[in-house]
Amino acid sequence: MASEAAVAEALFMLAPAAPNAMELGHDEALHVAAEHNDVDGLRRAMAIPGTDLDALDSQLHYTPAIHASGTDSVDALALLKAHGADLEKPGRRGITCLWRAAASGSVRTLDLLIKSGMDVDVEYDPCDEGDGDTALEWMGLPCETGSMHGSRLHGDRLVAAQLLILAGAYVESGVIVHRASRELLHAWARSELATEAGFHTFMMGLTRSRSDVDTPCELSKAYVDGVPQLIASYLARRTPQELRHLARAAWVWQDEADDEAYRAETHAFPRQQGYCIDVF
Repeated sequence: MASEAAVAEALFMLAPAAPNAMELGHDEALHVAAEHNDVDGLRRAMAIPGTDLDALDSQLHYTPAIHASGTDSVDALALLKAHGADLEKPGRRGITCLWRAAASGSVRTLDLLIKSGMDVDVEYDPCDEGDGDTALEWMGLPCETGSMHGSRLHGDRLVAAQLLILAGAYVESGVIVHRASRELLHAWARSELATEAGFHTFMMGLTRSRSDVDTPCELSKAYVDGVPQLIASYLARRTPQELRHLARAAWVWQDEADDEAYRAETHAFPRQQGYCIDVF
């Protein structure tokens, strides 16, 4: 896991830059346009002969795609991708488009990167110590607010974590070390699985023209072709692969919860009170 100083630096690096081209230098209009989703400006910069779509800027050492990813500039990122930009090329200290999109809660660019086949378990090592975190690991740490109990998983960043889990991000024991964050994701995964199970039961009831053992289903009395399909079109569905990922995550987090309950009951493996036990 990254040190406190490394995490603090990562937070600073993830903060969106002010809309000022001077911050990236006069010769880096490509990076400025990408960061601020200026598609017209991006096209003009790309039209300049000799423009390198994967060049690192002089200050942050990010590619244009990394800049676009961190500010949810999905139109700019899509344009860069269409023109052959390398969405996997790392920037300063190994940061990638997907890592920055996820950690900054840029859900539109994250979704595009996931659908483009980017590695959801790529690690970022801000101190070059060989001990990096995946984006999901980083989001599973307590937030930098001075409180041991604060979660990073709120708003768009929570949605980003959910996208990573659905895409198959590594979720084995110890990945989400902050208990409150893990419980939040666990409740969401259980809810998704329960919704799918309920939908299956509902559809089976329609198929058999009964809502329970003895009561005919009201919808089946309408004799309208395609009613089940019409109803299904309004409900969010998960693919079989996403359901497998959710089931695996829910199983891992339930196992961790059971282990914590056992240790609390038996006082096995006592730990020092404080930071460690609060965020385990």
